[in-house]
Amino acid sequence: MDLFLSSQSVGLAAVVTAGCMVAAGATSNRWAGWWSQRRDRKRETIEHPDEPTEELPVSGRHHVAIAGRLRIEGPGCERLEDAAAAAASSYYLHHEGQAQAWSARAQRLYLVVKGARVRLEGAILVDVGSEEHFPGVGLHGLGRHVVDRVRAAEPIALCARRDVPPCGVFRSLVDGDEVVVTGWLEPDDGAATLCPAEGETLVASCRRRPTVRGPLGRVAVWAAAFLVGA
Repeated sequence: MDLFLSSQSVGLAAVVTAGCMVAAGATSNRWAGWWSQRRDRKRETIEHPDEPTEELPVSGRHHVAIAGRLRIEGPGCERLEDAAAAAASSYYLHHEGQAQAWSARAQRLYLVVKGARVRLEGAILVDVGSEEHFPGVGLHGLGRHVVDRVRAAEPIALCARRDVPPCGVFRSLVDGDEVVVTGWLEPDDGAATLCPAEGETLVASCRRRPTVRGPLGRVAVWAAAFLVGA
């Protein structure tokens, strides 16, 4: 079976799944805490990006979730769904009980945190975007150029998760977004670099509620409002 499902095979399933997600509370964790990361171990969190730089812990290797402002140095990347400028862009697809993702990022990215710059190295998975697009059709229904951009992006294997509709969802971040990024903080000649562990990715989440687009976008917003009482 083709991993990139056609629009005919996923259209009805997407609507049904969206309703099931509301009933089961599958999206409650992600929508109730917009920028919270799913953690399987304790992490140190660095906040307050305007505080003095000397407090930034770069004397050793730390597994952290860092809050800061995402900035691009040089050209950005293309957003996977429409080629608009982005800092990082991910496409999630749920297929035969498994969630998979593809991600693209600007070549040079950093966080402004505590007055210093923290360089971001390695693949970045956008867990909560400042913009999220729910297309409501399979990838092939979005056109050849979208398929080409997704196929050219870095594939990322994910654990099973139920907040991905069968037709997929695009999540992206742009220059200037306030985000939380998880990874390993390492010293580098007195500076700091955030990088993933081997075989993993950095995970980035916008700290504000996403701007939601696409045919299934209204369903997602309604589900979030229902689940968190907004």
